[in-house]
Amino acid sequence: MAVCTNVQTYCAAQVFYWTGMNGMDYVLNIFIADTSLLKNRLIWLAITSSPYICNTFAGPKLGETFLKHSTWQWGYGSFAVITPFMCMPFWAIFWTMSRKAKKLGIITKEKSGRSVGQSVMHWFTEFDGKSFIQRLPL
Repeated sequence: MAVCTNVQTYCAAQVFYWTGMNGMDYVLNIFIADTSLLKNRLIWLAITSSPYICNTFAGPKLGETFLKHSTWQWGYGSFAVITPFMCMPFWAIFWTMSRKAKKLGIITKEKSGRSVGQSVMHWFTEFDGKSFIQRLPL
């Protein structure tokens, strides 16, 4: 979004942005569902939505500040730095827990025995690729 020069590029950037944001929300909700007690889960899920409340009030002021002192592109570009930095603690936790689980034998990597072509067809079927292709405006 920070380097777009036309509406089409901006729309494509929005697709990538929201795919990533929804993906992060999904991973965070799965993480909470797997690590919290049922009686506490609702409060933890509510905490993950609290940034949207803050954005309602802080977003316009922050946007105005970027416009006054910089450009709107830096408003988007700054999050290219902020987002990975803020995600580092989760990445570190996932990485260390994954290593720990592999050492304890909880996670084992088994070979599927499929060729590359068979794997492509398997995942194409798993993700319902046929119906996706049928919906494309060709």
